[in-house]
Amino acid sequence: MPDSVPGIGTITAAVATWNGSRVIGETLTAILNQTRAPDEVIVVDDGSPEDMTVVLAPFMDRIRLIRIDNRGPEGAKKVAIEAAMGDWVALCDHDDLWRPDHLARLEGLVAAYPATDFAFSNFAEFGTASHFSDKFASMGPTFWTRTASEPDADGYQLIGTDGFRLLLAGNPFFPSAGLFRKALYARVGGIREGFSFNVSADIDMTRRFALEGIMACDHRITVDIRKDGQNYSGANLRAAMDRLLMLRAHIAEGGIYAPYRSDLEQAARAAAIEAMVNALEKRDIATLKTVRAGMRWRDLPMALRLRVMLALLPFGAGRAMLWLYDRIAGGGRR
Repeated sequence: MPDSVPGIGTITAAVATWNGSRVIGETLTAILNQTRAPDEVIVVDDGSPEDMTVVLAPFMDRIRLIRIDNRGPEGAKKVAIEAAMGDWVALCDHDDLWRPDHLARLEGLVAAYPATDFAFSNFAEFGTASHFSDKFASMGPTFWTRTASEPDADGYQLIGTDGFRLLLAGNPFFPSAGLFRKALYARVGGIREGFSFNVSADIDMTRRFALEGIMACDHRITVDIRKDGQNYSGANLRAAMDRLLMLRAHIAEGGIYAPYRSDLEQAARAAAIEAMVNALEKRDIATLKTVRAGMRWRDLPMALRLRVMLALLPFGAGRAMLWLYDRIAGGGRR
């Protein structure tokens, strides 16, 4: 491994891919062209059915390729992280793009706040399902007042040791924008593969990082996150359901989460309401029933309560009544 740049130590860039031949070349080019070069680049091919040989061939002298049977995104990331030799690990999804100063900025952030265990930067989205040109700004002005300090002149901000509640209030973190100590990863027990196919799986490890480590962030955008998709409401429903499942699992687990039970329950109610709203939009009555079964009526806003009651009427009457209600009161709902 090359000598590290003086400062924080060595950095491994870790990429997990599955059928990523269309995009991974651009991703690896961006990683290898960093102004602060990674000390190691690991690519884990998660049992891709397509042949990745041709697209990876130009990079083979600069990456370490590991091929595994398909384990899902989190399983592949787990292999990549645990194979890393660096003091720090920076994840990047196979279709996301680091801007040239991404690692340099994160190294500067940790140098500014040396106690930091877990750092991440701001990002923008691109693609057919993109929504945010500035993720941090989308969190709203009051979100960042819950941190240990204001952003400094460089845009660096110390979040401190209470990042867990911050991440429950909203999540400005995305794995491709993060950097964490390998020692912190070991301390929290690493990736747990039981959530590997949950679209919110990364938050399980992230929350444990926030409970055990010191967090800091960079308000400058240094990563572009690809967001492609055809069915926005369907994607929203799955994301809300997976987030709800994750929160309920943390509540049931207790342990390190036990002191935050009320915070988790509040976040779970919000995720359940979001899931129910998206289920109603998709007229997904089965999912609506599943979420409703774990909710108390009094926890639902009145308008949502009425819509759910109409949708659950028997013999198909519910859909007709819901359609009529939405036409009268919804102002454009379909």
